[in-house]
Amino acid sequence: MGETDFIKFVDFEPAIKRICDAAERDIQVRLRIDRNILSEVKQYANNDLNKFGLPRPNVAKFAGVFSFWFRKLKPISYADDSQNYYPAINELVGLISSLAICEEYKDDLSNPDFCVAKIPVRLVKDWINGLRMHSYSPSSLTMAFELIASKY
Repeated sequence: MGETDFIKFVDFEPAIKRICDAAERDIQVRLRIDRNILSEVKQYANNDLNKFGLPRPNVAKFAGVFSFWFRKLKPISYADDSQNYYPAINELVGLISSLAICEEYKDDLSNPDFCVAKIPVRLVKDWINGLRMHSYSPSSLTMAFELIASKY
């Protein structure tokens, strides 16, 4: 099977922008999104999706590999005039954006009732801290997203 551009099916940028805007407001930071690094995130996530060998991987797979590469490559940085600092900003934006994608995009394996707001805050905080402090693979994050956002 040849390479397929799976990422074109999911538009991550509006979710990333919404999450960054919310973080700027809630954490009182000023952020920048590096579009070049974001392009790399998309490229690497797409490469991982192709490794599954599926004609159209489910949304949870998109979210898992995207979240992995987002936190690994770190496309979010602080503007020079940012007054505050949150060390896990890339983990936060990558995770919440990926969860939002699972909520927004549905496929035949999606839990139709999946809602980011229903995930306990403690779980999200623990997940963000885990992403910052521990090793995860694209496969392990994919499994986590499939468990939390799929109906099976």
